[in-house]
Amino acid sequence: MTRTAISYLIETHDAMRDRYIEHCVAHACAIAELLVTEGRAAWIARLREVVVTNDGEFHAPLIPKRFTGANALTWNTHYVACADNEAFDPILGEPIAIDAFALAVFGRDVPIETHLDAAETKRLIAAGALRRAFPPHSRRTLAGSAK
Repeated sequence: MTRTAISYLIETHDAMRDRYIEHCVAHACAIAELLVTEGRAAWIARLREVVVTNDGEFHAPLIPKRFTGANALTWNTHYVACADNEAFDPILGEPIAIDAFALAVFGRDVPIETHLDAAETKRLIAAGALRRAFPPHSRRTLAGSAK
């Protein structure tokens, strides 16, 4: 059976029953590659909230609603694969409208920006270099832990 972006979402969502696994960059890259294989114009979004104060920049915490209590996570940046007007994140397990994504995952509006547009995403996938398009600390694999 050929793996699809939807099957990846469902399988990974189900595997995250108790905790977040892997890293959002790994998921965004894997899903973007599957979407491109399916003929979709995949791109990568970045969510982060930067507040400028007199003391400098503050990166507001992103806490996914799904992982609270003993499994609470706090991030300051989150990457997600997108195509058309949908975001594909295994936290949710199904595609969702980009405009509804941050509220569904984090419980609040968080700015969503384009990290890699569709043309650059496709070019990097063809070159085998998609993972290198992220900051080094974002490329680490932290299986079983917060990103």
